[in-house]
Amino acid sequence: AFFDTKETPGSGELKPTLGSFFDAKKSPIPLDLKAKLNRSIRCDGSVSELSHSVNDSARGKTFDQVYRKKEVLGEGGYAFVYRCVHKNRRNHYAVKEVHHEDYETTGENINEEISALKRLREGPYIVRLLDVFRGPEQTHLVMEQMKGGDLLERLVEKEVFSENQSRRISRKLIEAVVYCHKKQIAHRDIKLENILLADHIDDTKIKLADFGCARPFVPGEKSLRTLCGSPQYAAPELYMHENGY
Repeated sequence: AFFDTKETPGSGELKPTLGSFFDAKKSPIPLDLKAKLNRSIRCDGSVSELSHSVNDSARGKTFDQVYRKKEVLGEGGYAFVYRCVHKNRRNHYAVKEVHHEDYETTGENINEEISALKRLREGPYIVRLLDVFRGPEQTHLVMEQMKGGDLLERLVEKEVFSENQSRRISRKLIEAVVYCHKKQIAHRDIKLENILLADHIDDTKIKLADFGCARPFVPGEKSLRTLCGSPQYAAPELYMHENGY
């Protein structure tokens, strides 16, 4: 109610504009909402957290009723990530389609990933989960779309980052990990392929993604025991995990 809208050139899509949010006179804006908006702008340079909020699953809709699947953005042993378009809003999202039978044979549990992403929704530089559709054979996780690919692709393309770019990327990644640990979540698979870029212009607009290996931990205790993640990135301690890490 606080946003004006404007049409994005060539798309016919109406986007919210920020100015009228603060100019609204009809009712005061709660301080916590102002703070949330300011954090979103500071971290992401946009108001996507508010303008792209969706909660269609709570209204009893099925995934296919709400979204139209487009091309595959990525794939793993038990899941595909598609670019999907909301049929009414016309906004684009990245949707992880998990096949239960394949997923469960690996010993993983989709509920753990969903729980971690929900606990981390307010975190800086972490890909945001927006909605979840559960079905008998598949679960769809609707997330914000990162259009710049992953950091490994960008590094291969550029061959080298400047020291200033490296500092900015590293600081954002560390802030994301600090927030995960503050919420007592261990990612356990941090690698270049799981660090996504918002666009193809700014090499430092990153977000941490893929929480399939994430688990809650008990501070000060060796409460994690599973050997997981990617060998070429894993800490040496992970291979001495008999008594936990």
